[in-house]
Amino acid sequence: GQFQVGAGFSSAESFMLTANIAKENFLGRGQRIALNAMIGGVRQIFSLSFHDPYFFDTPWDFSINVYNQAVEYPDYSRRQAGGSVSWGYRFTDELLISLAYTLEHIEVDIRGTSIPLNIARPKGLTSSLRASASYDTRNNRLFPSSGTYTNFSVEYADDWMGSENRFVRLLGGNRLYVPLFWNIVFKTNTTLGYVTSLDGSPIPLYERFQVGGIFTVRGFERNSIGEELYVADHPDSNLRPFDLGGVKKLVFNAELEIPVFKEAGILGVAFFDAGNAWGDNEDFNPIDLRTSVGFGFRWHSPVGPLRFEWGFPLKPQPDEDSVVFEFTIGNSF
Repeated sequence: GQFQVGAGFSSAESFMLTANIAKENFLGRGQRIALNAMIGGVRQIFSLSFHDPYFFDTPWDFSINVYNQAVEYPDYSRRQAGGSVSWGYRFTDELLISLAYTLEHIEVDIRGTSIPLNIARPKGLTSSLRASASYDTRNNRLFPSSGTYTNFSVEYADDWMGSENRFVRLLGGNRLYVPLFWNIVFKTNTTLGYVTSLDGSPIPLYERFQVGGIFTVRGFERNSIGEELYVADHPDSNLRPFDLGGVKKLVFNAELEIPVFKEAGILGVAFFDAGNAWGDNEDFNPIDLRTSVGFGFRWHSPVGPLRFEWGFPLKPQPDEDSVVFEFTIGNSF
């Protein structure tokens, strides 16, 4: 068992306080039960989870998760509470097929603007089934240096399941890790997403894809890439952009991780990122991507992996910064 408390600061989260209590071998059966809490400037997360990777000593994977969380976006906040139950079957050590049921209630609070948005439903209930498959040949789940990770999922939410939000969401991704000379690792990540409504209504704001920032396309502000709607905070104020996200997305990342002080766990990184999110009335165009290059440093510290990265957008728009610096705790991909 373990008990952890911590505090941190990042450009994405501002401050954060964390607490975690977990048992990795619950009742001596190889099961994991954990209670987590995080309070930060952007997210507040409380969750209770249980995971049995070999249910009753079989290749079946079982997990259950209950959560309550709130996330702050530049133009709105989202609160959601619910839970999920997942069953999976491990055909081999690399191949896992799973089916998950999720029930959650979501509320959105738009700050400032008084103009009603037809996609900004104030609240809604999502009841969905998600089928997924993953194939994992990485040599290390935390710090891989070789192998691939491929995943694909289909999520379906409809009124016959009690869902107020009706949609189908497709997600797919591939990560590649290639060891080079002098312990340099070449890494790529490709993510595709598509969500469409089942009743012709616009996809709610809280079910759309958000692109931009250290976890997707570096060199751009968080969630700033995608469709925009110009709104006014007051009837006599000027129009300003409101980030809607998108219903289609493509993100590509390529990195070189270079050991600087191997014994201390300090790495240098050079990267190229590209991505975009397209709205309901915009066509998916894999050539129409926002791109950036950059560099950074990573430290596998005792408190976790730390990332310090500078991104430079290629062809920035007039209202965008020429360089964006971000730092956070966690791996890239």
